[in-house]
Amino acid sequence: MFPLPILPVANVPSDLNSTDPRAALRHVNTLMKNDLIRALNAIQSNGAHTLPGQPNFPAFLDYAARVCGVLELHLEGDQEFFTTKDPRVGGRSLFEVLGYTDTGYMPTAIAGVHALKEKIEGWKLNPASYSPAVLTHEMAFAGPMVDGMRQHVAAIKEDVLLEATSKEALVEMVEENLKWFTGQYTAEFLLPFVVAHHDLATTDAWPPIPAEAKEALPELVKEHADLWQFAPFHPLTGAKRG
Repeated sequence: MFPLPILPVANVPSDLNSTDPRAALRHVNTLMKNDLIRALNAIQSNGAHTLPGQPNFPAFLDYAARVCGVLELHLEGDQEFFTTKDPRVGGRSLFEVLGYTDTGYMPTAIAGVHALKEKIEGWKLNPASYSPAVLTHEMAFAGPMVDGMRQHVAAIKEDVLLEATSKEALVEMVEENLKWFTGQYTAEFLLPFVVAHHDLATTDAWPPIPAEAKEALPELVKEHADLWQFAPFHPLTGAKRG
């Protein structure tokens, strides 16, 4: 099952911030999901050789726990954003508008992430009980989750959204969801996380952050410098590790 396959990325606008959200939504959702898929791959691959007694083992468990936290929030945010009926889309949910019905992957994945988090917390308390094989077993939810994610983003169609809602309405909905999501983490963690799990070879338009945030990135990276050794890309240069 590992490494998990990355979702297809194509024709990403050069400036996601200025793109009509009805056109940008599929790209933004796909790129964030790919960050999280890469993070799960990083947990599994690092977990095979980062073992109790090694100096970086506590940082690895912290990294794994934080990845689980971001993934859990992303799934919960998607569940709220896409399944809630909203007057701004005619009293329907976005999934209803898009004709997507296979929504069960989200609660199933959330339960899997929660179980993995509990296992990681147990290893923090008792490092000697850690097992790479058990880690991979606890991540079994990830394969079906990625399959669900692939179908999910494929259902987000610009032409359907253009007919179903206005640009202004979707801007409001996205901003509300983003405010909730980003409110769960400090910028010192979240921005380096997104950058360190994005492959610039797919697009340099992600993440869509202002110039001042890019300038602050070196200082932000220092706040959790011990975590980014496990990420697939250097958070400042974008260089691939390994």
